[in-house]
Amino acid sequence: MFDLLIAGLINGNAYALVALGLSLVIGVANVVNFAHGSLFAVGAMVGWLVTSSLGMPLWLGALAAIAVTAALGWLINLVAVRPFAGKAPIAAVLATIAVMIILDNLTQIVFGPEVRRFDSGLPDITWQIGGITLRLIDVVILVTSVTLMLVLAGVLRYSKLGRAIRATSQDREAAAQMGVPVARVQSIAFMVSAALGGLAGVLVAAYFTTIAPTQGFQIGLAGIAAAAIGGLGSLLGAVIGGLVLGVAEAFGVGLWGDS
Repeated sequence: MFDLLIAGLINGNAYALVALGLSLVIGVANVVNFAHGSLFAVGAMVGWLVTSSLGMPLWLGALAAIAVTAALGWLINLVAVRPFAGKAPIAAVLATIAVMIILDNLTQIVFGPEVRRFDSGLPDITWQIGGITLRLIDVVILVTSVTLMLVLAGVLRYSKLGRAIRATSQDREAAAQMGVPVARVQSIAFMVSAALGGLAGVLVAAYFTTIAPTQGFQIGLAGIAAAAIGGLGSLLGAVIGGLVLGVAEAFGVGLWGDS
């Protein structure tokens, strides 16, 4: 039972990172980015290329995934969201769906559609704590995701950029009148959001030791569900929603099977 809880918390932390990115964009741009799951898949495949294919360390694969997906996040905002500013929100949403389809197909063209084995390169170390088995990769995922969430919370609360993001989320027009560069803030939000999704892709691939370019859509839906559980646009709610979804999924699979 405790093993299921740990597995759920680990999976939930990955969902929380995805939901955090979605909620950040929803708050700043008032747009549900349906291409977010595709960024997860891109990050996972870039991580696989650097770590498993080229034999580089996991942290380098994670950094490469963050860099590539952050650049894609900036591009998505530039071509699919910003041109529809001031128009019906559904226009930008439909544009992100188009980007999702394009990214999914490009990822399969570049990497192939087959499932890949993801070798994190980490030593096979385990600990037994009160009947609970913890692997090194479990600890890496928990520490990385929790640290990132705390850093993001600190940046949003105490930094000038964080105050600008919060002001834009609360009232975009008022923030612009107060001198907040809302267009730049939106670009940064998309980049941070995409980077979180890409990193989540690497962590999930390292945890399950397999990855496929076609997994993005499923993870994207899970991220939207997690964000909805916690309240769309709420960053704390996204974390809670991700953890709830991860634990519920782990217990569901553990008790009733994968079907």
